[in-house]
Amino acid sequence: MYIDTEGSFMTDRLIDMAIAAVSLVVLDSATFHFRQAFPDAGQRARLMTAMAQQLAALAEQHGVAVVMMNQALVRDVLRAIQVQMHLYEPHELLDLAEAAVQLARPSQLWMQAWMGALLPYMKQLQLGQLARAGAALLAYGGNPSKPWAGLWFVALQGHCRVVDLPELQQLLALLESYGPQVLEPEGVDELLVQCHVNYSRLTPQDMLRLLGLLAGSQTRPNNIWWQGFLSTLQMQLPVLTPAQLVIALASMCEMGGRPPQAWLASHETALLNTNSRAPSDEALSPKGWLLLLECYSQLMYRPTADFEGALERYCLGVLPGLGPQALASLVSSAARLQLPLSPQLEDAIITRLEQVRHAMIC
Repeated sequence: MYIDTEGSFMTDRLIDMAIAAVSLVVLDSATFHFRQAFPDAGQRARLMTAMAQQLAALAEQHGVAVVMMNQALVRDVLRAIQVQMHLYEPHELLDLAEAAVQLARPSQLWMQAWMGALLPYMKQLQLGQLARAGAALLAYGGNPSKPWAGLWFVALQGHCRVVDLPELQQLLALLESYGPQVLEPEGVDELLVQCHVNYSRLTPQDMLRLLGLLAGSQTRPNNIWWQGFLSTLQMQLPVLTPAQLVIALASMCEMGGRPPQAWLASHETALLNTNSRAPSDEALSPKGWLLLLECYSQLMYRPTADFEGALERYCLGVLPGLGPQALASLVSSAARLQLPLSPQLEDAIITRLEQVRHAMIC
């Protein structure tokens, strides 16, 4: 049993702990609340003594071990672990790193000792264990040594041939955090093959992660892969948020992909539907609208009259806050797409351009 008084415990570890019978009670930390608003030192001492006696009685009555921790004790424990780091098994090292990052920020020397102890096991780690190791380093905020990072990347590369869906999704999430540069082109190719086999089982978030991976890498998929990807993503467009729809299109433009006009029509329909239903804080931002116009312009897609109406309502609402670059982007994209502007919108744009010019002169 783990009693967390500071709200820092990793809740996803509770499932593992709940499976086993309780034989250990850990109170972390024993002194946290006693350090808050206790001007009476005598009362604080009496309460802490009573709590210790109650825990001792609990231990004797139920035959369990009770550990009371405080922040000073955690640092002492970490120092003791650092000396014996090489004695731990890989799964124990991962548990230690996660706990250390959560309980008390470990020192740089502690993390170096941890990386050194895990290094010989790197090629044996499963994908989930590699993900945990990488997540621990990200949470710590430190940079791994070159030998450690090199072996981690090689081990990760070997898992690009995975066939299990949860591992594939885990790999996509991991690459989203670290970026596609951690994989060699061969690794990306292997990953694309696995995604092609599992298209129908990937979630919309998985598809967006995959698209981001492609946009950030030098790999360009073949036509069969691309058509399969577009078909799957087209079915998922209605469940994406307005921002996700724009990000998906921008990623395609970045990687040089050109969806067919029918796909872009589905994209426009999904965008108009979701943006009209989305709460105000999730609706498309001014930057999102401008990026969307640039993407449609780059892909030579002529939006429908419904889109033109939504765009005009948006422009009239945000024009007073647009700067010179945003205005230039709006006007040039509308011109390339040959979007008709109402006299009201044209007058509003001209007025805003004059305001911007005057402000620059002054």
